[in-house]
Amino acid sequence: MTDLHCYECRLPVTNDDIVCPDCQAVLVLYDEYPVLGVLRPASDNGIVYKARHRRLQVDLVVKQAPPRLAGYIRNEAKILQSLRRRLNFTPHVYDFREERTYTALVMDFIDGLTLDRVYPQQLWPAAEVGRFV
Repeated sequence: MTDLHCYECRLPVTNDDIVCPDCQAVLVLYDEYPVLGVLRPASDNGIVYKARHRRLQVDLVVKQAPPRLAGYIRNEAKILQSLRRRLNFTPHVYDFREERTYTALVMDFIDGLTLDRVYPQQLWPAAEVGRFV
């Protein structure tokens, strides 16, 4: 048996725990994706988790956003899918969920630096982003 711990408070947990009994951190998303940690803390724009696909055993990113951002998340999913056909280095989209209280995008976790870490405080106009794609 694997020793499971809450990613937030390190309390031992079981495979059946959905929420940490101590700190109330979410441990499993949508009954499918055990949470490994938080990549971007909760804000008005949502939260970004690092998770694992239970059956495929791959690391994932789960972006969860409020309903007011549903259009942006839906567009991101469509753009990633269209780029994936042409560019094999873009993240694969595993799931897209649009519920009353949130919209979520589940995609490949790609380890490495993000643009905001390479170019801090940089605003990215659409034409500029095109250079990287």
